[in-house]
Amino acid sequence: MIDTLLQTINNRDAGYGGHLWTYRMSADTLDLYVLPKHRAEPGKYREAVVYAGQALQAISNEALQYAQNVMVQSFPNLGEPELVAHVRLIPNRSWRGGRSQSAPAVRIPAGQSLDQTLRSTASHYGMFLLNLKQKDLPEEPAGRLKLFLNEEAKLFKAVCTMSDNPFDWLKTGQWIERFHQLKEENSGLSDAEFYRFEDQGIRAEVRELLEHHPHPQVLVSYQP
Repeated sequence: MIDTLLQTINNRDAGYGGHLWTYRMSADTLDLYVLPKHRAEPGKYREAVVYAGQALQAISNEALQYAQNVMVQSFPNLGEPELVAHVRLIPNRSWRGGRSQSAPAVRIPAGQSLDQTLRSTASHYGMFLLNLKQKDLPEEPAGRLKLFLNEEAKLFKAVCTMSDNPFDWLKTGQWIERFHQLKEENSGLSDAEFYRFEDQGIRAEVRELLEHHPHPQVLVSYQP
């Protein structure tokens, strides 16, 4: 079953940063690891964990199609930093509680604004949104952030966490995957975009713009 789920997400065009992480699997368990060459690079290590979190959420979504729940039994920790997550598939018929990775609905409820939906989805992963002013955001030498910001009449938000550790980065990846699903299922978000903060210097600059200086994990923009 695990190999079927992995093959499904590997066949997609979205990309899950498979060049940064790897996995080991058995019949009903899966371990996600950061590749050794990236463990000593803080920026690459964070990027790998974010991508692995995105893949984990995609696997969780696919598992539901096979009447399976994904339970994360181990998260990133200082004792074993290379391990991103140890997960197990649990058939629905034997589910008796525990930490399920089932996610909120991807359809926007009637009467709920896009802003409320994004905030609700972020909250599900222990994250929150803060407003940003386009004119205050820094320019990036490579130009990717500049292209992201070159949009008129859009709202810009930072998806944030209060702490900044591998657990937060894993949740960031899961949120990104849910964001993709929201875009696919809701026409009102078709023009929404996000920016990953692959440049940690830019991320630090954005953090200084935020009240109380929480840790920005992703930037998102959309039409009001």
